This record gives sequence, structure tokens and C-alpha cells, in this order.
Amino acid sequence: MRVLGQRATRDARFRARLPPERTLIGSFRGHLRGYVLPYEQRLIAAIRALGVPVRLHICGNTRRIVEGMGQTGADIIDLDSPTSLGHARRAMRETQVLLGNIDPVRELRDGTPASVEAVLVECYEQAGAAYICGAGCEVSRGTPHANLEAMARFARSRS
Repeated sequence: MRVLGQRATRDARFRARLPPERTLIGSFRGHLRGYVLPYEQRLIAAIRALGVPVRLHICGNTRRIVEGMGQTGADIIDLDSPTSLGHARRAMRETQVLLGNIDPVRELRDGTPASVEAVLVECYEQAGAAYICGAGCEVSRGTPHANLEAMARFARSRS
């Protein structure tokens, strides 16, 4: 892990000079609490020392490790759709910025602008003011533009 952390830090230094001026990192879901957390914290601290905000995303249901995700030092915790925003908020400090977790297929791609907005209201109520609306993972191919516009309207109305 030490060697991987050193390589990731070198990579982050290079990427910090390129747009966009933020870094997205992933982690090892199953081992965050015990083994990986100290290395993750060092990596994130090194990236932040470059003046680059860090967004942490771990795919899948991270319910058991959201507290550890909040302890990494990442500026933004990007949650996948299986993880409850309410649970994540209770496990982290109130000021920790949460991003996500709209189901990218069932809610964003297959929904309507009205249903997307309704889901976003729920997300915002669970996460609180330190929230960035977004898909829980990537936006799926074939997502209607109107649904993305609904998400953008909601985001502008809360900023």
C-alpha cells in the first residue's frame, strides 16, 4: 500500500496541473476501515496540499464504510445509488459535502423530469445543505436530456 500510495501521489501531482482542477479517486471498499484508511488519508492530504479538491467515489453499497469515507479528508464524498444519503449524513460530520446518489438507470434514465425532481428533493432532505445533486455513479447512456435539465434546474434552485 505504501508503494501504491507513493505512485498515486506522483500521479496526482501530474494531474493537478491539468483541467479539471479536481481529482477523483476510488478506494478499496472492503478494507477501508482497517488497512487502507491511513494510506487513503495520506494520499488525499498530499493531493489537497497541491491546492486540488478531492472527490472520493467507491462503487456499490458502501453503507458499512461511509464513516471511514468521511474520515479520509476528501472534500466531496460521491455516493453510489445503493447507499442511503440519510445513513451517510448521520455517519459523517454535517459539513461533509455529499454528492449523488440518484439511481442512474431507474430514476435518472427511466424517470421523468417530475420524478427526477421528486427524488432530488428526498436526497436534499436526507443530505442537508452540504449536498451536490448527481447520479449515483455515471449518467447512463440514453438518459433523456429533459431529465438532466430537471437535475440542473434543481441544483440551481438550491445554490
